[in-house]
Amino acid sequence: MNNCVLSNQQQLIIPSQGEKNIQIGLTTRQFGDCRIENSEHDLKIDQLMRIFQADECVRMVPNHKPKIMLSLVLESDKIKTANCDGIIHFKPKQPEFVSLIHCGWKTIAENIVEKAVKNILHWCPISSRDIKAIIYGGICQSCYGVEFGVAEQFQLEYSDCLQAGGEKGKYQLNLSKLIQKKLLSKGINRANIRIIDICSHHHSFKHINASYRYIWDDDSLLFSHRRGEPERNLVLVKLKNDPTLIAGTTGNCPYLILYNT
Repeated sequence: MNNCVLSNQQQLIIPSQGEKNIQIGLTTRQFGDCRIENSEHDLKIDQLMRIFQADECVRMVPNHKPKIMLSLVLESDKIKTANCDGIIHFKPKQPEFVSLIHCGWKTIAENIVEKAVKNILHWCPISSRDIKAIIYGGICQSCYGVEFGVAEQFQLEYSDCLQAGGEKGKYQLNLSKLIQKKLLSKGINRANIRIIDICSHHHSFKHINASYRYIWDDDSLLFSHRRGEPERNLVLVKLKNDPTLIAGTTGNCPYLILYNT
């Protein structure tokens, strides 16, 4: 990993660089299972809300359909939301917003990135040059092998995001690069796109004892669907001075965070 730090006893990853007016984080396996059906879900969200000083949480559970649900702040400060692949949280007619977009290969193939940018530009008085992007918490190309049927959906236009895999008929797909290229095609400046280098499948950390005198075996940093684990990690994002925390679960797919502050 680069530009990231572990905090809260290795339970939460936060970037060590970035915009000062946005807060993002990713829970590790040390924090525990963050599936919505998890019986401890409410307690853990409450803990994270205290960490991020949020007054309320909007929870997203991806269902692999490319649609955006606008999270509209009404005068009563209530939030409209739904289980969906994208939440855009904004104040009407204001340029400030933050969004969380789940980017598996299916949603990318069905233009979730382009649709997210289109929705933002429709509702917010900004241009694409104002949008900042963070690609966070997904599986790396070396760990992400796909069948030809998946690869062929990107082979024509995004061949540089694919490479031959170790097995016949297998390809390695670079989801982060694919998302980046889609953002560039919508007019977002390359300098405004940041990729956080965390692989949900292969990254690990070393256990350090309380006295920091010795280190023992590595452990997987995050839960990974590719390892057959049912547990999920939680990606979090909020504007620093806004009371709403947005969260979404992931087992391997990266999240795209689009924002303007």
